[in-house]
Amino acid sequence: MLVVVGFLCVAALSNHSKDMKVPEGLFVVADDTSYLQGLQKANELSGKAMQDYQEGKQLTSEELVQIQTAVQWIDEANLYKPDKVGPFFLSGKAYAALGDYQKADEKLRQGLANVGNDKSEAMQMAAVDAHYELSRIHFAMGDYARAYDEATIAATAVPNAPDYLVARAKAALQVNKPDVAREELTAALAIDPNNAGAKLLSKFLESSQSPKHK
Repeated sequence: MLVVVGFLCVAALSNHSKDMKVPEGLFVVADDTSYLQGLQKANELSGKAMQDYQEGKQLTSEELVQIQTAVQWIDEANLYKPDKVGPFFLSGKAYAALGDYQKADEKLRQGLANVGNDKSEAMQMAAVDAHYELSRIHFAMGDYARAYDEATIAATAVPNAPDYLVARAKAALQVNKPDVAREELTAALAIDPNNAGAKLLSKFLESSQSPKHK
């Protein structure tokens, strides 16, 4: 789902030369050209780091610095065009990667508000992914009820996405819904038998439900 959000942000760049000069330092976005430059620079700087974050990998200190710098570029772009969607979603994910969950929640919800009545498939898929990200954020914050609600939106909209199902299962266990968790994990493993998150959580669920743990 990361590809969808990234596409919304950088699609506009496809009509511009790959040789477009991008300034090295941070600057105020004041026109459409610098807007596109800022998003391009952010993508170049933090693309791999954000991919690692999405895959649940431990980020290095260098990657965290890259994301911290990139999110400043994205936020500058958002100030210039506050009605866009993709850049707000990217900003939200970047803040989540940095552990600033309040700011991440704010940016993601602004992006969702900007979706409005746009029913295009790409926009709707990006919105669903934002709900998944919100689930991860609220789970990390310990707000499991909110995490469950957000994951439910994502898993209901795209029931064949194992990561969404696993997110809902994790939250379900925290809000005392083990049957829901088991159902979601079964579905996730049916789609992807090698899904690490689903396998680990299934093992935990089986262990916790065994007679010696009752």
